[in-house]
Amino acid sequence: MDEALEEMNKRETEMVIQIPSHFMTTLQEGKQPFIYYWINQASPIFSKSIMEQAANQVTNELNANVFAKQTASGAAVFIQQLQQLRLDLPTEQAIAGAIQSQLSALETDPVKKIIKKPNEASEFSANLVPLMVIISSFVGAMVMIMQIHEASSFLRTAHSKWSLFLGRQLINVTVAFLLPLLTIGLMRLFSVEIEEPLYLVYLFQGVMFLTFLLFAQVFVYLFGNYGMAFNILALSLQLVTSGVLISRDLLSSGYRTLSAFLPATYGADGMLLQKMTSLAWIASVALIIAAGAVVAGRESYFVKAIRQKNIIEN
Repeated sequence: MDEALEEMNKRETEMVIQIPSHFMTTLQEGKQPFIYYWINQASPIFSKSIMEQAANQVTNELNANVFAKQTASGAAVFIQQLQQLRLDLPTEQAIAGAIQSQLSALETDPVKKIIKKPNEASEFSANLVPLMVIISSFVGAMVMIMQIHEASSFLRTAHSKWSLFLGRQLINVTVAFLLPLLTIGLMRLFSVEIEEPLYLVYLFQGVMFLTFLLFAQVFVYLFGNYGMAFNILALSLQLVTSGVLISRDLLSSGYRTLSAFLPATYGADGMLLQKMTSLAWIASVALIIAAGAVVAGRESYFVKAIRQKNIIEN
């Protein structure tokens, strides 16, 4: 059971069903047994609703089967009594009393369910934090990268491509580790509880923001301003595959495979230590691709137009 709950805390399972070892013994003794459902509240709202419906359906079907078996068992007892007794008036009265007594003792819902909700957030706003952080972070990264790209396009005639590249990365790192202060401050302002140490939350969000920035700049380095179209597509894919809106288990295998290469997947999981390594890998690969684009001398049409204009003027 502990292993199953640990998998739930890692968001590997949505629900755990626990049937106590004394379930059948309790039922045979005529007592009411319980079945426990552990539904992970860190899952998307849509998934939680499905899990609760599944818990109700399992309990109802179990009650129907148990009630049918209890009724059949009671009927067998009545038949045995009929074979042993003579059909005179006192016997009929005894049989009627026995039938009434047995049927009244049967419980239409012999099994009761208990739903437990681990990782439950007390405030509704806390459930929206992962979604809002991902949307605001990546959209902000897209806009920032576009503005930096425009600025560097004007400066490219006066500075080397590597000085501009290093300057852009310095801005990325600085902004990435300043933004978590704003995010944590807003969470405190709206009374969103943070159970992990603040330095871990700060470090995780800093790495996540930096990964978003490096990921978004790759397409701009490769395609210039036209790369924003790819960033918009990446935003849509990340909202679908991150597991914030719907569970990744409900997606096709292609989307699940794609989610492993998108940073929002690990940001949504919120596993501070386990997922930080994956974010660092994505950030490293994105940085290498961007550096490769600089080496290859990839330029946007906007930069080429500026250079041609300067050549003509000179």
